[in-house]
Amino acid sequence: MFVHNLDPVFLSIGPFEFRYYGLFYVVGLIMAYFLFTHLARQRGIKITKDETLDLVVYAGIGLMAGGRLFYFLFYNFGLVLQSP
Repeated sequence: MFVHNLDPVFLSIGPFEFRYYGLFYVVGLIMAYFLFTHLARQRGIKITKDETLDLVVYAGIGLMAGGRLFYFLFYNFGLVLQSP
């Protein structure tokens, strides 16, 4: 059986560690910004770049909150029941 032993840290500067999943969150949000801007322009939707950036920031906050909620509900549900 294959067991992976990948190091999740791709860059370490002193006490700071940058992990792959954080990098992919940032890359995904940047891609979402450009894709949303392109689609809005293509379909003639009147939206400013500031409004687009606000939407991407709110999506990032929702991504972090939803990810944390998913983690607690599916991996630490016993802890949630013990100490809500």
